[in-house]
Amino acid sequence: MRDRHWWRRLGLGLGLIGVLAVALVLLPPRAARAAVTVPSAITAPAGFVTPSPAKGATGSGFRTQPNWSGYGYTMLGVESAPTDEEKYAAFVNRGFGYLHLYASFRKAGGDYLSGYKIVTRRRIGSGPVTISTDPGGFGEQPGVVWDTPMQYWPANDFIDYKLAFNDTITTPTWVTFQVSIMVNNGNAYHSQLFWVLVVPSPVGRLSATSRVVFRGQTADVGLLNTAPTIAPDYRLTGTGWFALRNYQQLSNPAGTVGLRELSASLTIQRHSFYDGITASLGTLVEVLADLPDRTVTRDGSAQFSLTLPDRVTVKNVRWTVGGAAAGTGPTLTVADAQATTAVQATADYYLDGNLIQAGAVSNLAYLYVEDDPGTLVLTAVPDLAFAPASGAPFTVAQAFAGATLAATGTVSVADDRLAPGPWQLSVAATGFTPAWPATMTLTAAGQRVSLGVPSAEPVTLLYGPTSTTDFAVTARLALAARTAPVAGQYAATVTWTLTAGPIGAAPSAP
Repeated sequence: MRDRHWWRRLGLGLGLIGVLAVALVLLPPRAARAAVTVPSAITAPAGFVTPSPAKGATGSGFRTQPNWSGYGYTMLGVESAPTDEEKYAAFVNRGFGYLHLYASFRKAGGDYLSGYKIVTRRRIGSGPVTISTDPGGFGEQPGVVWDTPMQYWPANDFIDYKLAFNDTITTPTWVTFQVSIMVNNGNAYHSQLFWVLVVPSPVGRLSATSRVVFRGQTADVGLLNTAPTIAPDYRLTGTGWFALRNYQQLSNPAGTVGLRELSASLTIQRHSFYDGITASLGTLVEVLADLPDRTVTRDGSAQFSLTLPDRVTVKNVRWTVGGAAAGTGPTLTVADAQATTAVQATADYYLDGNLIQAGAVSNLAYLYVEDDPGTLVLTAVPDLAFAPASGAPFTVAQAFAGATLAATGTVSVADDRLAPGPWQLSVAATGFTPAWPATMTLTAAGQRVSLGVPSAEPVTLLYGPTSTTDFAVTARLALAARTAPVAGQYAATVTWTLTAGPIGAAPSAP
């Protein structure tokens, strides 16, 4: 059996040299990049035991650490020691028949005449560590079968296990082993760790913790549940990505709506019993979505609906308001709103008609309820019909000399805002036809302003808030003398503009 094993090693060595020679000539540099890093051989993850020195104070210790090539010793002495590559790791395909784990242990001093048992520890990926409890004390457990030939075992220093890898593994996974010698006198000796990378077929699949990412949510995307030492090459579209360990995280802080794509490949280099591969892991499309907030006045109603990109549809939408069920369907109407509350939707999401996630939960959207702020309204303005103050008709003779005409009226401001604030009332005159140079003076609430007719800019007549809402307006129109007055009706447009804001605020549109 060992002779066949050594021939196998020789074949692997020659094959490796041939592949490397071709790679140096034909393959681009990136294709030769290794994506797998063998874990440190001196660390002891939780559940394993810190390795013992090769030769402790008693003189006992592991002469040969766990490896796949040989004991390092024969019945008559020393054979070739395993190389570091042979000691600490091997790569195999899932379902690989079996891989040997060899080690050699030396008992010395007070341990020499004591009996002992062997305990093995095994962990698949990041799962729990299983510890052998076999009655014979050979360290057997599922996937670890004692295989030391009888002629070696009595010498008490040769250890050989057959390691099997038929576990349900769907992504490249490290299986970790450790061997411990438990001497009956209480002494214990622990080997260094031995890792086997088990590669399934297909090599792996891209996945995500969520295929739909709403405002304020994140999703881990990539080759998940895989050791950080196995790092795919990712290609990304769009923004929002952040690299974490050996996967990507997609976030949607502002409620962006759209699609994001992630594609990947994984390179596993040639190693021991594995030929090496660069495998495409495919492409995964992530959906960015939002459930927008709504704001209404008290007693009003608001409608909520999911905002989704093209190609994405939903079914089986269930709504909650304030955490309580509130109906189903593509939209939700909240009527007679009285208080601010949270709204959320749970639905099944389809991309191009294919279900990508069932029961995805949206962000919390808020229905903000506000009291009616009230209004600031200009409810009446005067219709200024100018005539002589005496009440007599305006004559041509007066026009020759120039005249001052009078008019009166009322301007009314209604301010029923919940929080009354400052305002200003401005006035302007435009389009005086037929043309006649004139100046208009307005007086109201003790304020007096003058403006040309027509006027280039509005002037402010009143400022609020005030204790009254109706303001009597007295107007005077000073007409320049005319040498050839024309009889008829003269008219201009007087624009009154009410602006909410402090003194100096720009007037709003009339």
